Amino acid sequence: MMRNFHEKMKNAHGGGCGNGDGEGRGGFGPHGHGKILGTTTIGERGQVVIPAEAREALEVQAGDKFVVFGDSRGNSVTLVKADVVSRFANVFLNKSEKFEEMARGILDQIEDTPDDAATEGDDPVADTTTPEDTK
Repeated sequence: MMRNFHEKMKNAHGGGCGNGDGEGRGGFGPHGHGKILGTTTIGERGQVVIPAEAREALEVQAGDKFVVFGDSRGNSVTLVKADVVSRFANVFLNKSEKFEEMARGILDQIEDTPDDAATEGDDPVADTTTPEDTK
């Protein structure tokens, strides 16, 4: 799907994705991917129409669900397909679950291993007798 996306972005407005070289460098975004695909206006009921060119390039269909993100300054709104966010969350949670299992295993090993300093009679701080005291 990403190759298809890049090809559509390359063909949008007759230029490449980003700086027009077709290589996806330049442009905006953290990796130089992106292109302005039109403008839109929010209607009275808060609805936004995504321009046809953007819908085609991004393979957006009627009925697609999106997660809406906004920046802390209130200057931008980002729409991300809900299935993409869901897949990311599943991967993250799966990795998180594996990390938690690994951490539990380490903690269990630590708790099951006796602390050498805590065994009776071996604590150098608790045993303050000197050889002179035993004479």
